[in-house]
Amino acid sequence: SFDLQPPFYRTSLFVALMISSAMLLGGLVYWLHMRELKARYSAVLAERNRISQDIHDTLAQNLAGIALRLDAVHMHLPDLKSDLRDHLDEACNLTRYSLAEARRAISDLRSSDLESPDLSAAVPEIAARLAAALQTRVQILGAPRKLSPTTETNLLRIVQEALANIVKHADARTVVVELSYATDRLALRVRDDGHGFDPETLTLTGSGHYGLIGMRERAERIGGHLTLNSRPGCGTELTVEVPL
Repeated sequence: SFDLQPPFYRTSLFVALMISSAMLLGGLVYWLHMRELKARYSAVLAERNRISQDIHDTLAQNLAGIALRLDAVHMHLPDLKSDLRDHLDEACNLTRYSLAEARRAISDLRSSDLESPDLSAAVPEIAARLAAALQTRVQILGAPRKLSPTTETNLLRIVQEALANIVKHADARTVVVELSYATDRLALRVRDDGHGFDPETLTLTGSGHYGLIGMRERAERIGGHLTLNSRPGCGTELTVEVPL
């Protein structure tokens, strides 16, 4: 009797080597792909930051200077005719609105890497900064966890917009910001005790003082849903629910 040895390429060792080589090659291809994506992402962030810096140093600064000069004219010419005063007031308001939009664009362009590492840490900082003149309470319910950068950035911008509107328009004394983490969804609520308003009177297709269009678009962008409850004299509650 005799044994016929199989060729090397039909042995178990050769098969194991081939599987290991294929896995190593796949890992190398994946690593190179991720490296290229990170390089592209870093380049995009750098360009966005450069554009935001250019906007801040040119457009925003020029608008701020124009607003100061218009305010100075408004203060030193109290005896203007009513129609001229109306035009001057309109120019002042338009300049302030344009400056606020420029700053919002800068905020949107800035990299989220420059802010707090997660949403639950960034929201208290934003609330303390934007609503410093109000009694502000931030509640984190459930177990916070890291979300995608797109989700966290859009939710943070919604909080910023809501707080800015409360400070400017609501005449409120207290503000409550609540982040509620559940197994399958995240709920963001912003409540105030201001004078409130009738949501039906808002023109949802216009700019609107409350920036509802922008906040709704941000919520839809991350697959969420925004609801607004308010009545005159009863404050306002804004809720955004996002599936996880």
